[in-house]
Amino acid sequence: MLIIEATGVKGGAGRSTISALLALSLAKRGENVVLLDLDPLGWSSYLMEVRGEGLIPSIQSGHEGDLWTDIKVENQTIRVIKMLGNGSKLDDALSMILSDARLRGEFEGIMSSAIQERFGVIVIDSSIHIREGSKILQNTIAESIKVPTHIRKIYVTDMNRLDVDSTLNAIKDDKDEILGTVINMVPPIPSFFEVAETYAYLFKGIVAVVPFIEALFNASSITVSLIPPQIQELASNVFKPVPDFMLIM
Repeated sequence: MLIIEATGVKGGAGRSTISALLALSLAKRGENVVLLDLDPLGWSSYLMEVRGEGLIPSIQSGHEGDLWTDIKVENQTIRVIKMLGNGSKLDDALSMILSDARLRGEFEGIMSSAIQERFGVIVIDSSIHIREGSKILQNTIAESIKVPTHIRKIYVTDMNRLDVDSTLNAIKDDKDEILGTVINMVPPIPSFFEVAETYAYLFKGIVAVVPFIEALFNASSITVSLIPPQIQELASNVFKPVPDFMLIM
């Protein structure tokens, strides 16, 4: 099972939107996908029209309700698992769950039921600020399913030079396999794309340069029709060997 963790060093660069778009792209290509939303505000879930309180708050409060949401995309399933959504810090919330034997057992049982072999890909909407919680969840997933997992990361940044440099530094220190980088929300003006292209050559692996798309910025939900071609092409390469460099514009 392939795990793709979409991560980044800065909020507001569109990481959650890219996560949701990548999940839609993979489903469109014939994959059953789990979208595991670790964002404190649950934004990738929100874009998939999931409005619940989140799995961890639900377990903590003892509320009953949908623990995940299945969405059909061209005969495939995207299973959206929203972890938070109330602004809590994932590491703190997970620590509270895992320190209680009863809650831990309930949580691990739910994860085991939710993530099954028929899902070939898990897209994790994360950030480097919740690295510990992300690793805990990845280990929980690996223990819950009986098939090998392989983790690849995609970093998402905007084209602000300071953010690009911070992303390069984070990648340099990252020990996981890096599939590539998305330089997101580039103003659709030739001069800006020229600058973004020069930044792209600072990275390794797949680099997708994605324009600012107003329909995505204002969206309260997204559909297959809104997937940028750059993300569709990125999705077509997630299972392939990581190239030394590939530019998608």
